[in-house]
Amino acid sequence: MRYAFLAAISVILVATATTLHSGAREDPKGRGQISAAAQKEIKAVELEIDRIEAEAVNNARLTTLDRFQQIILLGKLIFYDNQLSVMRNESCASCHMPEPGFSGPVSELN
Repeated sequence: MRYAFLAAISVILVATATTLHSGAREDPKGRGQISAAAQKEIKAVELEIDRIEAEAVNNARLTTLDRFQQIILLGKLIFYDNQLSVMRNESCASCHMPEPGFSGPVSELN
């Protein structure tokens, strides 16, 4: 029952955040105006997001995780999932990577 409640709250929070945050990554000049260096950086960020998500999915198959590890894993699965966005093409981490303090990971777009 507790897990069902946590899952339901998580879905509501993600849906709300996605609705409020949709379009935040739009480039007013169009994607073609972004420099080649920034496009390369964007691709590197996307690959890192995909790697972290794949690692989290693999860890979700483990049965030896305690509750704390399960909660952390749930957060990673939500935070790095591209399918939860409105257009199903970007995760929360696309704009809020942990390494730069949960700000944008691409310096040219910050």
